[in-house]
Amino acid sequence: MEILQPAIRPNYCQLGTPIPLYGNFFKFNLAAGTDIIQKYAVFFNPDIAASLGKHREKVLRKASAQIVPVIGKYVFANTAIYAAQSNSGGGDASQTYTVNYDNTDYTITLQPVGRVESQEETRHFYNKFFNSVQGKLSLVMIGRKFYNPDRAIDLPQHKMSIWPGYASSIGSYEGGVMINIDISHRCLRTITLYDQIMELRNKPNTDFRQAVMKLLIGAIVLTLYNKKNYRIDDIDWDSSPLSTFADKAGGQCSYKEYYERRWQKPIAHDDQPLLLSKTKTLDCYLIPEFCVMTGLTDEIRADFNIMKDMANATKKEPQSRLQESGGLIKALKDNPRTNAEINEWRVNITPDPAGFDGYVLPAGNIMMGGGNSFKINEQNGSFDRDVQNTMFQQPPLDRWGIFYCENDKRLIDQFMTVMQQVIGTYKVNCQKPAMFGVKSDRWNDWDQKLKESLNPQVQMIVCVLPGQRGKSRLYDDLKRLTFSQLPVPSQCILNGTLKKDKGLRSVVNKVMMQINAKAGGIPWAMQGLPLTDQPTMIVGIDVFTKRGSHSVLGFCATTDSNFGRYVSCPKVNNPGEEPAAKIAECTYQALSQFKAENGIFPRRVCVFRDGVSDSQIKVLLNGEIPQMKQAFKRLKDENPQMDEPKLIFIVVNKRINARFYHNQGGRINNPPLGTCIDRMVIDKSGYDFYVMPAKATQGAMTPTYFTVVYDNSGARAEEVEQLAYRLCYSYYNWSGSIRVPAPCQYAHKLAYQYGERANQQGPPIPHQHWQNTRSLYFL
Repeated sequence: MEILQPAIRPNYCQLGTPIPLYGNFFKFNLAAGTDIIQKYAVFFNPDIAASLGKHREKVLRKASAQIVPVIGKYVFANTAIYAAQSNSGGGDASQTYTVNYDNTDYTITLQPVGRVESQEETRHFYNKFFNSVQGKLSLVMIGRKFYNPDRAIDLPQHKMSIWPGYASSIGSYEGGVMINIDISHRCLRTITLYDQIMELRNKPNTDFRQAVMKLLIGAIVLTLYNKKNYRIDDIDWDSSPLSTFADKAGGQCSYKEYYERRWQKPIAHDDQPLLLSKTKTLDCYLIPEFCVMTGLTDEIRADFNIMKDMANATKKEPQSRLQESGGLIKALKDNPRTNAEINEWRVNITPDPAGFDGYVLPAGNIMMGGGNSFKINEQNGSFDRDVQNTMFQQPPLDRWGIFYCENDKRLIDQFMTVMQQVIGTYKVNCQKPAMFGVKSDRWNDWDQKLKESLNPQVQMIVCVLPGQRGKSRLYDDLKRLTFSQLPVPSQCILNGTLKKDKGLRSVVNKVMMQINAKAGGIPWAMQGLPLTDQPTMIVGIDVFTKRGSHSVLGFCATTDSNFGRYVSCPKVNNPGEEPAAKIAECTYQALSQFKAENGIFPRRVCVFRDGVSDSQIKVLLNGEIPQMKQAFKRLKDENPQMDEPKLIFIVVNKRINARFYHNQGGRINNPPLGTCIDRMVIDKSGYDFYVMPAKATQGAMTPTYFTVVYDNSGARAEEVEQLAYRLCYSYYNWSGSIRVPAPCQYAHKLAYQYGERANQQGPPIPHQHWQNTRSLYFL
């Protein structure tokens, strides 16, 4: 079996315009008079087996009061310890310490074995150091981030409070071991869970228990008495604060008595259920009146006023965001306790952010129909008006129809008037649509009308559904039907949208572009894309997962030289089945479709894989990449004359804390669109880079992080980096740049559309027709 080697950076980007940048990365240094991180082997007499790591740690901790004055604060790693030392400080001599633990006398010998050279061991040392120092600040840990309740921002009009905090991580980079610090905010309700439960109980016509479970199950809550957070796994409706449990003395104690004795917290309401939070070791029962909810619910996210007020409180402009990132280091140095801890470790953290050059990649031109093209506005990346013209490829619409509720007839007449104007603007060759009025807004009537009217020869249906702001009770049923039984592309519009006269033309413009993409057309294409010198297929992969349910693999692959026409392969997996288990099958189908359209197989396959965390990246070398190679081999066996495609496999990650800022002579601003970073703050031995593909509407821009996991193509780094950036302009749901390459977003949309339509039997099973179509029917 071939052992796959991780990709190695072929070169650094030299394309575009260099600009000076700061990153929210801060470098660790050893304190003055300290030269090295010394590694000591640790020996115990009597011997303690290496497998008994906890016991070794306890014995060593007993001797720490003797060890620290000699070598400073240290990191214990079972068989070795690490400490910052001076080359001339006598750190080459063995040291012996005696201690009594658990009625046994132990002799501990520390034998120097040399300076730490490994970046991984160095990172481990600084990680332990920083955790030790940060732990002495009065911050509250929620998830993996730390928050300061003393600087809370209150929004009393929404019964909410926002805690500012930090997200930090330590990594080994080309510029050394650094800490990445970004500001974070956590939303908490200022009313207790008991108050929220009572609000739901008093709501008329509500299934009370069901509503409470929907609100609380899976939520993260904070307990007011000890500022710890818990995940709610269940609600015990049969218990209350008066219920009892066995205490340590073997007797029975009520929760009411326990909280008053242990936390001096009298419980005011006996009529509340208990909340169950399960940990690895025990079940915790929580009292609703002592808990507040953290995070955002779907209801809060849907409230424009709340989200606007939250954005005003949390979205920091570049200058202040960078200053606040460095504010954590300042707080550590200004605090006497933490500063003393830093000195004991003999370590320093540079207060100034890392500085380096980035390169601004050109966005390029977009091609439209009739030989027209235009240059992308690199100031904002938007081209909403420029694309209101003949589309790059637009097949004629001969067989299409519009379905609507009969009582929306007046709205439909208005919609058709605007639609005719748009058809003229885009010069679409189309017949008049067939009109189908449905008697009511009940699904049974829609189901009957659709089944009477549709067949696979219908190119497109437009459905005007009842509903407001992205919610329609008919939408899921309609998509399930067209995905699995009647394979006809469908475009849905809510009648609430048509009732708003303002902006209707803009809505219909976007609808027309989506109709074109769903009918097999290409609204626009990028000019002069990299890697088009030979037949190349671009692939996007993402997986939709929901706990306890089926997962869905989304796999989208281009079949044309403009990277605008796609074959789509959704695969539904059973619960427990490896989500990406069917990549080999999808790859085989996509390559076969490419050959059917172009007469040859692609010479190169470039994959953008979304939804993989940094810790899972190495797993791809042993899993998904061999699956793709397996498909290559199968096709090679069937077609001996075929050249096996070269493969570039790139992981896309937009959930990162790295931020970059343009240093304009001391003024800190957002970098220009297309800024690429592949120096200083990237993996020293790997192949990764950042791109700033989309403009921020408010606050600091967020980069997208790309890791090239495997590459045997021979492509230069700037070709891969520019391709990643340019493809962010090719998503036909948005006339501008998005944060990930379009194939990635299509794969996400495909997996999401099937996964979110799941019912008790699971997601809809894709109709065979969709495997042979070249339309983005799922947009």
